[in-house]
Amino acid sequence: MFEMKTIELLVDQCGFDGLHLGGANQPDGVVFMQKQDADYGVIIDTKAYKSNFNIPASERDKMTRYVNENIQRDERHEPKWWQHFPQEIDLFKFLFVSGRFGGDYQRKLRRISTYTQETPGAAIMSFNLLLLAEKIATQEVDLRTVP
Repeated sequence: MFEMKTIELLVDQCGFDGLHLGGANQPDGVVFMQKQDADYGVIIDTKAYKSNFNIPASERDKMTRYVNENIQRDERHEPKWWQHFPQEIDLFKFLFVSGRFGGDYQRKLRRISTYTQETPGAAIMSFNLLLLAEKIATQEVDLRTVP
């Protein structure tokens, strides 16, 4: 439910295009923006943890795999979840969404970037995502500046 509601918020309330994916061997969802001067896509993984989400090795490995699958786009791979991104988009990012983050999560994000051709990534707490959605809805923040 958390996965679906996160993507729903980004698509229905913030103006991104995208969809909830979920399931095995693919991220929870993808969103993207297509504007003349600011096309980008985001690979999203949501984590509904009771306590701090520390981005353990298994989750770093999954996100690294998702980002690299998107970069390589091997036709032999199933499912071909990256096909949900428009072909014109060539700038991608990754995002973890959770209630709270702990540990040295910033270092772990940098590590994922290192293993994915320097793909930028972030972590956002669900509360902050709601605040961002409100700023987008009231046009205090433009989708072009979100990255």
